[in-house]
Amino acid sequence: MDYRHAVIEYDVDQCFFTVTDLGTRHGTYVNGGLLNNTTVALASGNVVCFGEFGPESAVFEVNITDNEVKAVTLNETK
Repeated sequence: MDYRHAVIEYDVDQCFFTVTDLGTRHGTYVNGGLLNNTTVALASGNVVCFGEFGPESAVFEVNITDNEVKAVTLNETK
C-alpha cells in the first residue's frame, strides 16, 4: 500500500461520504470495483480495499440520522 493511498471525505451539503483513489500503483477498490484515480460515494457496509487483495481492507460503516453524522468507522477485515 502506498503512503498516501486514498482520501475519504464527507460532503456536508449532500450528507454522504466519498472515497478517492490517489493514482496509486495497486489501486483502491470498493466492493471489488477498481476506482483507478476516480471518486465514488460510500454507503454503510461497503468494503474498501487498498490494493486488489489487500494488504489492507476495511468495511466502511456510517450512521447518519436526520442529516447528522452520528458515527463513522472503518474496520479492518483481516
